Amino acid sequence: MPRAGAPVVPLLEDRKVLERATRGITQSGMNSALDGSTLGVPMLAIPLASHGCGEVVRLDELTPEVLQRTTEKVLGEPQDRTCGKKLSAEIPALQGLQRPADLGERVIHSRAPVL
Repeated sequence: MPRAGAPVVPLLEDRKVLERATRGITQSGMNSALDGSTLGVPMLAIPLASHGCGEVVRLDELTPEVLQRTTEKVLGEPQDRTCGKKLSAEIPALQGLQRPADLGERVIHSRAPVL
């Protein structure tokens, strides 16, 4: 449920909003992360699920060799497959974006960690 005074729109073009923003909150999707980085907008990333599956590679460290090594590691790690299956089971319980939105609201209003 939107808070009082919050606009409700059928479609929100993230990039147009970020062009005017001084900061942003994202679910850590590729488009939002890339748009925020491209526009120089600091972003608070709240993933849909806390998972730790796979690997993170910084774009400034990405080379063909790093990509190959990281891909082989992820494909060969049994815990990544197990974690991926666990994550896919958790996603339906998130009820879309309601939980991340609620957590974001709590952080904004309390100005303190909520987890």
